[in-house]
Amino acid sequence: MSLLATHGLRVDIGGKRIGGDLDLRIDPGECWAILGANGAGKTTLLHTLAGLRAPATGEITLDGRPLGAWSRREIACRLGILLQDSEDPFPATVLETALIGRHPHIGPWQWEGPDDREIARAALHEVELGDFEHRGVDTLSGGERRRLALATLRVQDPRVSLLDEPTNHLDLHHQIRLLGQLRQRAQEQSGALLMALHDVNLAARFCDHALLIFADGEVLHGKAGDLLRADYLTCLYHHPIEEVASNGHRAFLPA
Repeated sequence: MSLLATHGLRVDIGGKRIGGDLDLRIDPGECWAILGANGAGKTTLLHTLAGLRAPATGEITLDGRPLGAWSRREIACRLGILLQDSEDPFPATVLETALIGRHPHIGPWQWEGPDDREIARAALHEVELGDFEHRGVDTLSGGERRRLALATLRVQDPRVSLLDEPTNHLDLHHQIRLLGQLRQRAQEQSGALLMALHDVNLAARFCDHALLIFADGEVLHGKAGDLLRADYLTCLYHHPIEEVASNGHRAFLPA
């Protein structure tokens, strides 16, 4: 059974149609990239898949049930979303922020317990923020705040993770390390990732499937090896793209 699927999905935004009659299946262990130029609709599609906005037509299913049949708490235990930017309107420490990820798993009148704190501390250690738990969030750099957002999603522990530009503000080391961790965890726990990315080379390195959103709203989806090609990417980004190979890896460069 697919973890997340769409049936005849269409998303409309600003008079533009995205993916008319989109039938998509995201199965356990898969890592998907969503690619497209600025304004193509990557974020809008992710928000729709998360149930944050309604589709124009079609249906989304989570674990085989319509998304609307689940409560928001039930959805949050199974599906998590990393937004493009993080906002911190109230003062909080790094540990307090990471613990937000446990909220779907505890009762409405319960506080986080020792086990929840252990999970949060382990997640902070994974993103190299283990020594930051008492720091105020407002003292973090952009990259540190992004790593904290990824740790909070890890604390939530959903099987399906929707990630909107997960590498925002991250240096090269953390891009490779954290995307590798996310993919490995999804594969080991029969979960799935769906990531909106700007870097085609990160998509080629970490994703086995791809969804391309073109300027006219048309969508192609399938195996990354079939879709990450110079001709498709040239059309996608309206700029000539060349493919090069080195040490068994493919890379795509602007001509």
